[in-house]
Amino acid sequence: MKQITQHKPALYHTHSSRLRLNLGKTGIKPGLIVTLVLFLFSSCNKLVDVGPKKNSLTPEAVFSDSVTVNSALIALYAQGGAYSGSLTYLNGLYSDELTNPSYPQYQGNALNSADRSAGTIWQESYANIYKANAIIEGVQKSATLSSVAKLQAMAEAKFFRAFCHFYLVNIFGNIPLITTTDLAVTGRQPQTSALSVYQQMINDLSDAAANLPADYSRSSGSRVRVNQFAARALLARVYLYNKDYQNALIQSGLVIGSSNYRLSSDLNSVFLANSNEAIWQYDSSIVGYPAIAQNFVPSAGAQPQFIVSSQLLNSFENGDVRKISWIGTSAGFPYPSKYFALSGGRQFDVVLRLSEQYLIRSEARAQLNDITGAQSDLNIIRKRAGLANTSAADKATLLLAIEQERRVELFCEWGHRFLDLKRTGRLDAVLGAEKPGVWKSNAALFPIPAIEIGKNNNLVQNPGY
Repeated sequence: MKQITQHKPALYHTHSSRLRLNLGKTGIKPGLIVTLVLFLFSSCNKLVDVGPKKNSLTPEAVFSDSVTVNSALIALYAQGGAYSGSLTYLNGLYSDELTNPSYPQYQGNALNSADRSAGTIWQESYANIYKANAIIEGVQKSATLSSVAKLQAMAEAKFFRAFCHFYLVNIFGNIPLITTTDLAVTGRQPQTSALSVYQQMINDLSDAAANLPADYSRSSGSRVRVNQFAARALLARVYLYNKDYQNALIQSGLVIGSSNYRLSSDLNSVFLANSNEAIWQYDSSIVGYPAIAQNFVPSAGAQPQFIVSSQLLNSFENGDVRKISWIGTSAGFPYPSKYFALSGGRQFDVVLRLSEQYLIRSEARAQLNDITGAQSDLNIIRKRAGLANTSAADKATLLLAIEQERRVELFCEWGHRFLDLKRTGRLDAVLGAEKPGVWKSNAALFPIPAIEIGKNNNLVQNPGY
Protein backbone atom coordinates (compact mmCIF):
# COMPACT_ATOMS: atom_id res chain seq x y z
CA MET A 1 0.00 0.00 0.00
CA LYS A 2 1.29 3.44 -0.87
CA GLN A 3 2.39 5.87 1.81
CA ILE A 4 0.76 9.24 2.31
CA THR A 5 2.53 12.16 0.65
CA GLN A 6 -0.02 14.93 1.21
CA HIS A 7 -0.22 17.03 4.35
CA LYS A 8 -3.32 19.18 4.20
CA PRO A 9 -5.91 18.40 6.88
CA ALA A 10 -8.89 16.21 6.14
CA LEU A 11 -12.12 18.10 6.70
CA TYR A 12 -15.59 16.93 7.57
CA HIS A 13 -17.50 18.16 4.53
CA THR A 14 -21.26 18.28 5.01
CA HIS A 15 -22.46 20.95 2.64
CA SER A 16 -21.06 23.23 -0.02
CA SER A 17 -22.57 26.18 -1.79
CA ARG A 18 -19.56 26.35 -4.10
CA LEU A 19 -20.36 25.66 -7.71
CA ARG A 20 -18.46 22.67 -9.01
CA LEU A 21 -18.63 23.62 -12.69
CA ASN A 22 -15.78 25.79 -13.92
CA LEU A 23 -17.52 28.94 -15.06
CA GLY A 24 -14.65 29.73 -17.41
CA LYS A 25 -15.69 26.73 -19.46
CA THR A 26 -19.21 28.02 -19.87
CA GLY A 27 -18.84 31.68 -20.71
CA ILE A 28 -21.39 32.58 -18.04
CA LYS A 29 -20.83 35.36 -15.54
CA PRO A 30 -20.41 34.14 -11.94
CA GLY A 31 -22.69 36.90 -10.63
CA LEU A 32 -25.53 35.66 -12.77
CA ILE A 33 -24.98 32.11 -11.50
CA VAL A 34 -25.13 33.25 -7.88
CA THR A 35 -28.33 35.19 -8.51
CA LEU A 36 -29.93 32.17 -10.14
CA VAL A 37 -28.84 29.86 -7.34
CA LEU A 38 -30.55 32.18 -4.88
CA PHE A 39 -33.63 32.29 -7.08
CA LEU A 40 -33.85 28.52 -7.37
CA PHE A 41 -32.92 27.79 -3.76
CA SER A 42 -34.53 30.59 -1.79
CA SER A 43 -36.06 28.97 1.32
CA CYS A 44 -36.63 25.52 2.70
CA ASN A 45 -39.30 25.20 5.36
CA LYS A 46 -41.46 22.45 3.88
CA LEU A 47 -40.58 19.27 2.02
CA VAL A 48 -39.41 21.27 -0.97
CA ASP A 49 -40.75 24.69 -0.03
CA VAL A 50 -38.09 26.68 -1.85
CA GLY A 51 -40.16 29.13 -3.86
CA PRO A 52 -38.78 32.54 -4.85
CA LYS A 53 -39.12 35.47 -2.50
CA LYS A 54 -40.87 38.69 -3.44
CA ASN A 55 -38.81 41.11 -5.54
CA SER A 56 -36.46 38.32 -6.67
CA LEU A 57 -35.87 37.21 -10.23
CA THR A 58 -39.09 36.18 -11.92
CA PRO A 59 -39.48 32.89 -13.79
CA GLU A 60 -40.15 34.85 -16.97
CA ALA A 61 -36.76 36.57 -16.66
CA VAL A 62 -34.86 33.39 -15.85
CA PHE A 63 -36.26 31.43 -18.77
CA SER A 64 -36.33 34.19 -21.35
CA ASP A 65 -33.12 33.29 -23.18
CA SER A 66 -30.53 30.55 -23.49
CA VAL A 67 -27.92 32.34 -21.35
CA THR A 68 -30.10 32.56 -18.24
CA VAL A 69 -31.46 29.05 -18.79
CA ASN A 70 -27.93 27.74 -19.08
CA SER A 71 -27.07 29.51 -15.84
CA ALA A 72 -30.05 27.94 -14.10
CA LEU A 73 -28.94 24.51 -15.33
CA ILE A 74 -25.44 25.04 -13.98
CA ALA A 75 -26.98 25.82 -10.59
CA LEU A 76 -28.02 22.15 -10.47
CA TYR A 77 -24.36 21.23 -10.05
CA ALA A 78 -23.98 23.40 -6.95
CA GLN A 79 -24.29 20.58 -4.38
CA GLY A 80 -21.39 18.90 -6.14
CA GLY A 81 -18.85 17.05 -4.11
CA ALA A 82 -20.66 17.61 -0.81
CA TYR A 83 -23.31 15.17 -1.99
CA SER A 84 -20.77 12.64 -3.23
CA GLY A 85 -18.77 12.89 -0.03
CA SER A 86 -21.63 12.27 2.37
CA LEU A 87 -23.17 9.46 0.33
CA THR A 88 -19.76 7.81 0.05
CA TYR A 89 -18.51 7.84 3.61
CA LEU A 90 -21.88 7.44 5.36
CA ASN A 91 -22.81 4.38 3.32
CA GLY A 92 -19.24 3.10 3.61
CA LEU A 93 -19.52 3.20 7.39
CA TYR A 94 -23.03 1.77 7.33
CA SER A 95 -21.94 -1.28 5.33
CA ASP A 96 -18.50 -2.87 5.72
CA GLU A 97 -16.05 -0.55 3.97
CA LEU A 98 -15.00 2.02 6.56
CA THR A 99 -14.61 2.57 10.28
CA ASN A 100 -14.72 5.81 12.26
CA PRO A 101 -15.63 5.89 15.97
CA SER A 102 -17.01 9.41 15.56
CA TYR A 103 -20.00 7.92 13.70
CA PRO A 104 -21.24 5.15 16.03
CA GLN A 105 -24.79 5.45 14.70
CA TYR A 106 -23.60 4.58 11.18
CA GLN A 107 -20.91 2.09 12.04
CA GLY A 108 -23.28 0.39 14.48
CA ASN A 109 -26.36 0.62 12.22
CA ALA A 110 -28.19 2.48 14.97
CA LEU A 111 -29.65 5.49 13.19
CA ASN A 112 -32.59 7.38 14.58
CA SER A 113 -34.93 9.80 12.89
CA ALA A 114 -33.13 12.82 14.36
CA ASP A 115 -29.84 12.05 12.59
CA ARG A 116 -28.66 15.23 10.94
CA SER A 117 -26.54 13.62 8.22
CA ALA A 118 -29.43 11.52 6.93
CA GLY A 119 -31.62 14.61 7.13
CA THR A 120 -29.12 16.52 5.00
CA ILE A 121 -29.23 13.85 2.27
CA TRP A 122 -33.03 14.16 2.21
CA GLN A 123 -33.04 17.96 2.20
CA GLU A 124 -30.31 18.46 -0.38
CA SER A 125 -31.85 15.88 -2.69
CA TYR A 126 -35.28 17.47 -2.62
CA ALA A 127 -33.82 20.96 -2.94
CA ASN A 128 -32.13 19.90 -6.17
CA ILE A 129 -35.31 18.16 -7.36
CA TYR A 130 -37.13 21.45 -6.79
CA LYS A 131 -34.55 23.31 -8.89
CA ALA A 132 -34.87 20.73 -11.65
CA ASN A 133 -38.67 21.00 -11.62
CA ALA A 134 -38.48 24.80 -11.69
CA ILE A 135 -36.34 24.62 -14.81
CA ILE A 136 -38.61 22.07 -16.51
CA GLU A 137 -41.72 24.15 -15.80
CA GLY A 138 -40.09 27.45 -16.69
CA VAL A 139 -38.66 26.18 -19.97
CA GLN A 140 -41.97 24.63 -20.98
CA LYS A 141 -43.71 27.99 -20.51
CA SER A 142 -41.05 30.03 -22.30
CA ALA A 143 -42.27 31.81 -25.39
CA THR A 144 -38.79 32.78 -26.59
CA LEU A 145 -36.62 29.65 -26.39
CA SER A 146 -36.21 27.48 -29.46
CA SER A 147 -37.65 23.98 -29.40
CA VAL A 148 -34.15 22.47 -29.45
CA ALA A 149 -33.03 24.63 -26.52
CA LYS A 150 -36.16 23.63 -24.60
CA LEU A 151 -35.61 19.93 -25.15
CA GLN A 152 -31.95 20.06 -24.12
CA ALA A 153 -32.64 22.14 -21.02
CA MET A 154 -35.46 19.87 -19.88
CA ALA A 155 -33.31 16.82 -20.59
CA GLU A 156 -30.50 18.04 -18.33
CA ALA A 157 -32.96 18.94 -15.56
CA LYS A 158 -34.67 15.56 -15.87
CA PHE A 159 -31.32 13.82 -15.48
CA PHE A 160 -30.80 15.56 -12.14
CA ARG A 161 -34.35 14.84 -11.03
CA ALA A 162 -33.77 11.15 -11.71
CA PHE A 163 -30.31 11.21 -10.12
CA CYS A 164 -31.61 12.60 -6.83
CA HIS A 165 -34.67 10.34 -6.78
CA PHE A 166 -32.36 7.35 -7.31
CA TYR A 167 -30.45 7.93 -4.09
CA LEU A 168 -33.53 8.92 -2.13
CA VAL A 169 -35.44 5.75 -3.00
CA ASN A 170 -32.45 3.50 -2.41
CA ILE A 171 -31.64 4.99 0.97
CA PHE A 172 -35.09 5.75 2.37
CA GLY A 173 -37.39 3.34 0.50
CA ASN A 174 -40.84 4.67 -0.40
CA ILE A 175 -40.50 8.43 -0.78
CA PRO A 176 -42.56 11.33 -2.13
CA LEU A 177 -42.21 11.49 -5.90
CA ILE A 178 -41.91 15.20 -6.67
CA THR A 179 -42.43 16.42 -10.23
CA THR A 180 -43.82 19.89 -9.55
CA THR A 181 -42.94 23.12 -7.75
CA ASP A 182 -46.50 23.62 -6.52
CA LEU A 183 -46.07 24.02 -2.75
CA ALA A 184 -49.68 23.04 -2.15
CA VAL A 185 -48.74 19.64 -3.57
CA THR A 186 -45.15 19.16 -2.48
CA GLY A 187 -45.70 20.19 1.11
CA ARG A 188 -48.33 17.48 1.63
CA GLN A 189 -47.13 14.81 -0.81
CA PRO A 190 -47.39 11.26 0.58
CA GLN A 191 -44.87 8.56 -0.18
CA THR A 192 -44.97 6.79 -3.52
CA SER A 193 -44.04 3.17 -4.13
CA ALA A 194 -40.44 2.57 -5.14
CA LEU A 195 -41.74 1.00 -8.36
CA SER A 196 -43.45 4.24 -9.38
CA VAL A 197 -40.38 6.30 -8.50
CA TYR A 198 -38.23 4.03 -10.66
CA GLN A 199 -40.65 4.35 -13.57
CA GLN A 200 -40.37 8.12 -13.36
CA MET A 201 -36.57 7.79 -13.34
CA ILE A 202 -36.72 5.63 -16.46
CA ASN A 203 -38.96 8.17 -18.19
CA ASP A 204 -36.69 11.07 -17.21
CA LEU A 205 -33.45 9.35 -18.17
CA SER A 206 -34.87 8.10 -21.46
CA ASP A 207 -35.81 11.69 -22.34
CA ALA A 208 -32.38 12.87 -21.25
CA ALA A 209 -30.59 10.25 -23.37
CA ALA A 210 -32.69 11.20 -26.39
CA ASN A 211 -32.14 14.96 -26.14
CA LEU A 212 -28.73 15.59 -24.59
CA PRO A 213 -25.67 15.93 -26.84
CA ALA A 214 -23.30 12.96 -27.16
CA ASP A 215 -20.17 15.03 -26.53
CA TYR A 216 -18.91 17.54 -23.95
CA SER A 217 -19.01 20.61 -26.16
CA ARG A 218 -21.16 22.54 -23.69
CA SER A 219 -18.31 22.42 -21.16
CA SER A 220 -15.44 22.91 -23.63
CA GLY A 221 -14.59 19.21 -23.66
CA SER A 222 -14.37 18.87 -19.89
CA ARG A 223 -16.47 15.97 -18.54
CA VAL A 224 -18.19 18.03 -15.90
CA ARG A 225 -21.60 18.38 -17.49
CA VAL A 226 -23.94 15.47 -18.16
CA ASN A 227 -24.44 14.29 -21.72
CA GLN A 228 -26.36 11.53 -23.50
CA PHE A 229 -24.01 8.84 -22.21
CA ALA A 230 -24.23 9.99 -18.60
CA ALA A 231 -27.99 9.51 -18.93
CA ARG A 232 -27.52 6.07 -20.50
CA ALA A 233 -25.02 5.06 -17.80
CA LEU A 234 -27.44 5.95 -15.01
CA LEU A 235 -30.30 4.38 -16.95
CA ALA A 236 -28.32 1.12 -17.23
CA ARG A 237 -27.92 1.14 -13.44
CA VAL A 238 -31.62 1.85 -12.90
CA TYR A 239 -32.58 -1.04 -15.18
CA LEU A 240 -30.16 -3.34 -13.33
CA TYR A 241 -31.68 -2.39 -9.99
CA ASN A 242 -35.12 -3.14 -11.44
CA LYS A 243 -33.97 -6.55 -12.73
CA ASP A 244 -34.68 -5.46 -16.32
CA TYR A 245 -31.50 -7.13 -17.49
CA GLN A 246 -32.12 -6.85 -21.22
CA ASN A 247 -32.40 -3.07 -21.07
CA ALA A 248 -29.49 -2.83 -18.64
CA LEU A 249 -27.41 -4.75 -21.18
CA ILE A 250 -28.52 -2.49 -24.03
CA GLN A 251 -27.82 0.80 -22.25
CA SER A 252 -24.47 -0.24 -20.78
CA GLY A 253 -23.48 -1.57 -24.21
CA LEU A 254 -24.21 1.79 -25.81
CA VAL A 255 -21.93 3.51 -23.30
CA ILE A 256 -19.17 0.92 -23.68
CA GLY A 257 -19.44 1.10 -27.46
CA SER A 258 -19.10 4.88 -27.53
CA SER A 259 -15.80 6.29 -28.77
CA ASN A 260 -15.83 8.75 -25.87
CA TYR A 261 -14.56 6.37 -23.20
CA ARG A 262 -11.90 3.77 -22.52
CA LEU A 263 -10.49 2.14 -19.41
CA SER A 264 -7.33 3.75 -18.11
CA SER A 265 -4.45 1.28 -17.90
CA ASP A 266 -2.88 3.33 -15.10
CA LEU A 267 -5.09 3.07 -12.01
CA ASN A 268 -3.65 6.29 -10.63
CA SER A 269 -5.12 8.18 -13.58
CA VAL A 270 -8.71 6.90 -13.21
CA PHE A 271 -9.78 9.75 -10.93
CA LEU A 272 -7.83 12.53 -12.60
CA ALA A 273 -9.75 15.44 -14.08
CA ASN A 274 -11.17 14.45 -17.48
CA SER A 275 -9.93 10.87 -17.26
CA ASN A 276 -10.70 8.79 -20.34
CA GLU A 277 -12.77 6.53 -18.09
CA ALA A 278 -14.91 9.32 -16.67
CA ILE A 279 -18.46 9.64 -17.95
CA TRP A 280 -19.36 12.45 -15.56
CA GLN A 281 -17.36 14.26 -12.90
CA TYR A 282 -18.05 17.14 -10.53
CA ASP A 283 -15.70 20.00 -11.37
CA SER A 284 -13.28 20.58 -8.48
CA SER A 285 -11.05 23.10 -10.25
CA ILE A 286 -12.52 26.12 -8.44
CA VAL A 287 -11.44 24.93 -4.99
CA GLY A 288 -8.56 22.82 -6.34
CA TYR A 289 -9.43 19.40 -4.91
CA PRO A 290 -12.28 16.89 -4.81
CA ALA A 291 -14.58 17.02 -1.79
CA ILE A 292 -14.01 13.30 -1.20
CA ALA A 293 -10.29 13.99 -0.84
CA GLN A 294 -11.12 16.35 2.02
CA ASN A 295 -12.85 13.49 3.81
CA PHE A 296 -10.30 10.78 3.14
CA VAL A 297 -6.79 12.23 2.80
CA PRO A 298 -5.14 12.68 6.23
CA SER A 299 -2.44 15.09 7.28
CA ALA A 300 1.06 13.73 6.81
CA GLY A 301 1.73 11.06 9.42
CA ALA A 302 -1.70 11.46 11.03
CA GLN A 303 -4.30 8.79 11.60
CA PRO A 304 -6.92 8.94 8.84
CA GLN A 305 -10.39 10.11 9.72
CA PHE A 306 -11.91 7.19 7.79
CA ILE A 307 -10.08 3.87 8.00
CA VAL A 308 -10.55 1.01 5.54
CA SER A 309 -12.23 -1.88 7.35
CA SER A 310 -10.48 -5.21 7.80
CA GLN A 311 -13.31 -6.84 5.81
CA LEU A 312 -12.62 -4.69 2.77
CA LEU A 313 -8.85 -4.87 3.14
CA ASN A 314 -8.94 -8.67 3.31
CA SER A 315 -11.31 -8.99 0.36
CA PHE A 316 -8.64 -8.23 -2.26
CA GLU A 317 -7.05 -11.19 -4.03
CA ASN A 318 -3.29 -11.58 -3.98
CA GLY A 319 -1.77 -9.51 -6.76
CA ASP A 320 -4.71 -7.09 -7.10
CA VAL A 321 -3.03 -3.80 -7.95
CA ARG A 322 -6.10 -1.87 -6.82
CA LYS A 323 -5.07 -2.60 -3.24
CA ILE A 324 -1.70 -0.96 -3.91
CA SER A 325 -2.99 1.95 -6.00
CA TRP A 326 -6.24 2.80 -4.23
CA ILE A 327 -5.47 2.15 -0.56
CA GLY A 328 -2.86 4.28 1.21
CA THR A 329 -1.45 4.12 4.71
CA SER A 330 -0.86 6.83 7.28
CA ALA A 331 0.25 6.26 10.87
CA GLY A 332 -0.09 2.57 10.13
CA PHE A 333 -3.77 2.81 9.19
CA PRO A 334 -5.19 2.06 5.72
CA TYR A 335 -7.43 4.65 4.09
CA PRO A 336 -9.12 5.08 0.67
CA SER A 337 -6.67 6.84 -1.64
CA LYS A 338 -8.50 6.90 -4.96
CA TYR A 339 -8.46 10.63 -4.36
CA PHE A 340 -5.09 12.04 -3.35
CA ALA A 341 -4.76 15.53 -4.82
CA LEU A 342 -5.54 18.30 -2.36
CA SER A 343 -4.41 21.10 -4.63
CA GLY A 344 -3.94 22.05 -8.25
CA GLY A 345 -7.28 20.84 -9.63
CA ARG A 346 -5.69 17.55 -10.74
CA GLN A 347 -8.64 15.41 -9.66
CA PHE A 348 -12.40 15.76 -9.96
CA ASP A 349 -15.09 13.91 -7.98
CA VAL A 350 -16.09 11.03 -10.27
CA VAL A 351 -19.82 10.33 -10.40
CA LEU A 352 -20.09 7.85 -13.29
CA ARG A 353 -17.27 5.88 -14.89
CA LEU A 354 -16.84 3.21 -17.52
CA SER A 355 -15.80 0.27 -15.33
CA GLU A 356 -19.23 0.25 -13.68
CA GLN A 357 -20.80 -0.18 -17.11
CA TYR A 358 -18.71 -3.29 -17.81
CA LEU A 359 -19.82 -4.72 -14.47
CA ILE A 360 -23.46 -3.86 -15.16
CA ARG A 361 -23.27 -5.58 -18.54
CA SER A 362 -21.49 -8.57 -17.03
CA GLU A 363 -24.22 -8.98 -14.42
CA ALA A 364 -27.00 -8.50 -16.96
CA ARG A 365 -25.44 -11.11 -19.24
CA ALA A 366 -25.06 -13.56 -16.36
CA GLN A 367 -28.70 -13.10 -15.40
CA LEU A 368 -29.65 -13.74 -19.03
CA ASN A 369 -27.51 -16.92 -19.01
CA ASP A 370 -24.87 -15.55 -21.38
CA ILE A 371 -22.05 -17.00 -19.30
CA THR A 372 -19.31 -16.41 -21.87
CA GLY A 373 -20.29 -12.78 -22.38
CA ALA A 374 -20.50 -12.18 -18.64
CA GLN A 375 -17.06 -13.72 -18.12
CA SER A 376 -15.62 -11.57 -20.90
CA ASP A 377 -16.81 -8.29 -19.37
CA LEU A 378 -15.73 -9.35 -15.89
CA ASN A 379 -12.30 -10.35 -17.12
CA ILE A 380 -11.74 -6.94 -18.71
CA ILE A 381 -11.96 -5.37 -15.26
CA ARG A 382 -9.90 -8.13 -13.66
CA LYS A 383 -7.16 -7.84 -16.27
CA ARG A 384 -6.85 -4.12 -15.63
CA ALA A 385 -6.38 -4.99 -11.93
CA GLY A 386 -3.59 -7.48 -12.71
CA LEU A 387 -5.70 -10.56 -12.04
CA ALA A 388 -6.26 -13.78 -13.95
CA ASN A 389 -9.54 -14.57 -15.67
CA THR A 390 -12.41 -15.53 -13.41
CA SER A 391 -12.83 -19.18 -12.49
CA ALA A 392 -16.62 -18.76 -12.15
CA ALA A 393 -18.25 -20.96 -14.78
CA ASP A 394 -21.98 -21.00 -13.99
CA LYS A 395 -24.63 -18.40 -13.28
CA ALA A 396 -24.64 -18.69 -9.47
CA THR A 397 -20.88 -18.53 -8.98
CA LEU A 398 -20.53 -15.86 -11.63
CA LEU A 399 -23.03 -13.57 -9.90
CA LEU A 400 -21.06 -13.89 -6.66
CA ALA A 401 -17.84 -13.20 -8.57
CA ILE A 402 -19.39 -10.04 -10.05
CA GLU A 403 -20.54 -8.95 -6.59
CA GLN A 404 -16.98 -9.41 -5.35
CA GLU A 405 -15.54 -7.51 -8.31
CA ARG A 406 -17.92 -4.63 -7.74
CA ARG A 407 -16.79 -4.59 -4.11
CA VAL A 408 -13.09 -4.13 -4.89
CA GLU A 409 -13.56 -1.97 -7.99
CA LEU A 410 -16.19 0.49 -6.74
CA PHE A 411 -15.36 0.66 -3.04
CA CYS A 412 -15.85 4.03 -1.37
CA GLU A 413 -17.71 5.44 -4.36
CA TRP A 414 -21.27 6.65 -3.83
CA GLY A 415 -22.31 3.79 -1.49
CA HIS A 416 -22.21 1.09 -4.18
CA ARG A 417 -21.40 -1.69 -1.70
CA PHE A 418 -24.38 -1.02 0.58
CA LEU A 419 -26.78 -0.56 -2.32
CA ASP A 420 -25.48 -3.68 -4.09
CA LEU A 421 -26.02 -5.89 -1.06
CA LYS A 422 -29.49 -4.46 -0.63
CA ARG A 423 -30.66 -4.80 -4.24
CA THR A 424 -29.39 -8.40 -4.48
CA GLY A 425 -31.08 -9.45 -1.23
CA ARG A 426 -27.75 -10.30 0.41
CA LEU A 427 -27.66 -7.55 3.01
CA ASP A 428 -28.79 -9.65 5.98
CA ALA A 429 -26.57 -12.60 5.09
CA VAL A 430 -23.40 -10.53 4.64
CA LEU A 431 -23.74 -7.80 7.26
CA GLY A 432 -25.45 -10.18 9.70
CA ALA A 433 -22.33 -12.35 9.58
CA GLU A 434 -19.89 -9.43 9.70
CA LYS A 435 -21.76 -7.52 12.42
CA PRO A 436 -23.30 -10.22 14.65
CA GLY A 437 -25.68 -8.79 17.22
CA VAL A 438 -25.39 -5.35 15.59
CA TRP A 439 -27.01 -5.65 12.17
CA LYS A 440 -30.82 -5.68 12.09
CA SER A 441 -32.97 -6.18 9.00
CA ASN A 442 -34.86 -2.90 9.45
CA ALA A 443 -31.55 -1.05 9.05
CA ALA A 444 -31.77 -1.69 5.30
CA LEU A 445 -33.64 1.62 5.14
CA PHE A 446 -32.59 4.86 6.77
CA PRO A 447 -35.28 6.50 8.92
CA ILE A 448 -37.40 9.23 7.37
CA PRO A 449 -36.09 12.40 9.08
CA ALA A 450 -38.35 13.34 11.99
CA ILE A 451 -38.24 16.99 11.01
CA GLU A 452 -39.75 16.11 7.63
CA ILE A 453 -42.56 14.11 9.21
CA GLY A 454 -43.20 17.12 11.42
CA LYS A 455 -43.65 19.27 8.33
CA ASN A 456 -45.73 16.73 6.41
CA ASN A 457 -47.87 14.38 8.47
CA ASN A 458 -48.69 12.35 5.35
CA LEU A 459 -45.22 10.81 5.61
CA VAL A 460 -45.02 7.39 7.28
CA GLN A 461 -41.90 6.36 9.21
CA ASN A 462 -40.00 3.29 8.06
CA PRO A 463 -40.42 0.14 10.19
CA GLY A 464 -38.20 -0.18 13.24
CA TYR A 465 -37.73 3.55 13.90
